[in-house]
Amino acid sequence: MGSATVISKKGFLCALEKDTNHVHREIAQSMDSGRFNMQQLQTKRNKLHEYVQELDTQANILVMEKRTSNRQLSIL
Repeated sequence: MGSATVISKKGFLCALEKDTNHVHREIAQSMDSGRFNMQQLQTKRNKLHEYVQELDTQANILVMEKRTSNRQLSIL
């Protein structure tokens, strides 16, 4: 499924009169392609969100370790 071709309203109506089924199939293919692309983007977004959460957790752990180390050093 490639990129859609832009047509005028008149061209669309002519194509619809010529072969309604073909026009409906083309629209269905475009909708399927759009759904597929949206699913891919949502999956990528979710993976990135999980990765950011992991990094945030790691950063929090490092901050806590630093504070603990600073406390231990101040005791010495």
